[in-house]
Amino acid sequence: MLLYGADSFAKVVKECAKASEKEVYFIFDDFKRDLELDNTPIIGPYNKEFSINESILIAIEDNLLRKNLVPKIVHEFASVIHPQAIISKYVSQEEGTIIFQGAIIQAGTTVGKHCIINMGAKIDFECQIGDYVNIGPGAIIGGYAKIEEGAAVGAGAIVSPNVEIGKWAVISPGSVVTEDVPEYSVVEGIPAKVVKLLTKTV
Repeated sequence: MLLYGADSFAKVVKECAKASEKEVYFIFDDFKRDLELDNTPIIGPYNKEFSINESILIAIEDNLLRKNLVPKIVHEFASVIHPQAIISKYVSQEEGTIIFQGAIIQAGTTVGKHCIINMGAKIDFECQIGDYVNIGPGAIIGGYAKIEEGAAVGAGAIVSPNVEIGKWAVISPGSVVTEDVPEYSVVEGIPAKVVKLLTKTV
């Protein structure tokens, strides 16, 4: 398979892929060329004609950047699930998503396209995780919660059951979210409160 992105996060993705018995042969990066990432060649910007039969995974943490790259890519998208993740057979997961070791996803949950579910994150039953969402390490998402497109839940944050996180919202690390979060807002604290509104970019 191929990766798009060659920063430190890509190293972790590469290890996750290897653990799931998927070998990364080449890496695209718009700003690096003629280098290696842990012995894997970085071949420069994306080339839609290169190894067209290989699948590709976007190894970039930034949610908006992942979304903006997707329309430019013609390769089939891969997904990677670490063997030490615990995922119910009744979970629905779409293309391009990365699920790291120690993550737990319970029955009835849906995970959208190009999401990142980090180490030790726990997602309870019947949750809806939208496209391009990033769930941070150790975060806990309660049952029936809805995380809309592009939202980012910081490390160690807790989202209470039945809460809805709006599009492109940011939950600061360690926050406890007990009520719905408006789209394009930043919340923090215990309980979490809106501290900033973001410019709409999507």
